[in-house]
Amino acid sequence: MTTLQLWVDVRQGLPVGVLADVQLDAVKVRLGADLQALGLQKIKGRLGAHWYEEEVEVFSQNLLFDTDQGEHWPGGNLRVSWRGEDARSGAVHADRLDLEALAQVAQRVPLPEDLRRVLARSQPSGTVRQL
Repeated sequence: MTTLQLWVDVRQGLPVGVLADVQLDAVKVRLGADLQALGLQKIKGRLGAHWYEEEVEVFSQNLLFDTDQGEHWPGGNLRVSWRGEDARSGAVHADRLDLEALAQVAQRVPLPEDLRRVLARSQPSGTVRQL
């Protein structure tokens, strides 16, 4: 079954957030002009983002997916927030976090470039149960 429900938050006539409940097969998306395409065999769960002025938050809830490159995201929840284009402050909250899959997928999602470089350089592995 393929489903997509999408909500957009609007403030003073401008979008400031998006929330999507997804259950899709064979998805290919480019989440930024300077990012590699992300190909997914299947994806299921909730995705969202909020941005206003210099604050950004990206999150997933009960997200499960398999990429075309063979990476498996096992579900769980992830919330990343930062302030400013240079991500001078921020926070990460997660449970059931596969670090190797995170490092691979991070190269294809809109995160601060400094964070992507750290993940690529450090080549993390293992699973975080709660952060």
